[in-house]
Amino acid sequence: MEKISLENILSGLLFLGFDKVDSLLLGYTTEELLKSKLYHFVMEDDISSTLYNHLDYVDGVYQYQEGENLDSIIKLKNLNVPMKSFLALNSNKKVIECLKTLDFKNIIIKKISSIGINNIDEMNYLFSDKEKDIIMNIFGIRLDNQKKKNFR
Repeated sequence: MEKISLENILSGLLFLGFDKVDSLLLGYTTEELLKSKLYHFVMEDDISSTLYNHLDYVDGVYQYQEGENLDSIIKLKNLNVPMKSFLALNSNKKVIECLKTLDFKNIIIKKISSIGINNIDEMNYLFSDKEKDIIMNIFGIRLDNQKKKNFR
């Protein structure tokens, strides 16, 4: 069994085009990866400084810092590399290949079940654009791109 960490999975999801990753997507994806019996999860305290310097963690959601995306050029030691290349290295090829085989429709259905179908409009900030496309394909529901609503 190969060891994987939260950072490996987070990097893999970002590599696959999830521009936001919340704890539900991360948790359900990890659960699916562990079912394969190919991986053993290891808990690490923090994400690497390189990844940390290019992500924001707001309201329980990891997302690229403003103006950054998969195509952004980042400094890695003395090299300038595309974010996508860094994420591929940071996750590892095996994890990415395994992630590509997962049925994210089922993962997103679990996520919606946890949030509650009646709450997804108010909680739409938890969904990446990729997840919103999947929701549109499954349910015909289009979530807007608004920020988190205030509940005052």
